[in-house]
Amino acid sequence: MPVSPPSESLSSVETSVQTTTTKDHLVITESLNVPNVKNLTIEQQNNFSETLIVNLNSNPLNLTGYSILSYIKKHPSSNTISSNFAVNDINQTLGEVSISLGSTMTSQLKEGRYYYDILLINNANGVKRVIQEGMVFVKPGIST
Repeated sequence: MPVSPPSESLSSVETSVQTTTTKDHLVITESLNVPNVKNLTIEQQNNFSETLIVNLNSNPLNLTGYSILSYIKKHPSSNTISSNFAVNDINQTLGEVSISLGSTMTSQLKEGRYYYDILLINNANGVKRVIQEGMVFVKPGIST
């Protein structure tokens, strides 16, 4: 996904983190220096999706000029990726993206605890920031 850097240097932003859950969105208000922590629950054999709004200084961060990657691993230090979330632009200029896994991918995850993060990469200068991280709890889908 293409990206334009914010008008403000990422290193000059305050380091507070505030998370607000709205209807179907998770709003991340942060400095981009301190990742938001949120645990996720995924049911096997079901589609999973989470919408994120990234804010910088209480304003939506224009994600034009950035790339976003998100991986799931069994252990944080593991070199093996268990799965990767698909990252979809919903509204780049308003900092809105979604991460998702289809039912085929969730079926391949074994029940248990995993770890994930969401990495924001500035395409202009290569600066990388983890904007969200946490645990993923995979549980069997009961009615699937």
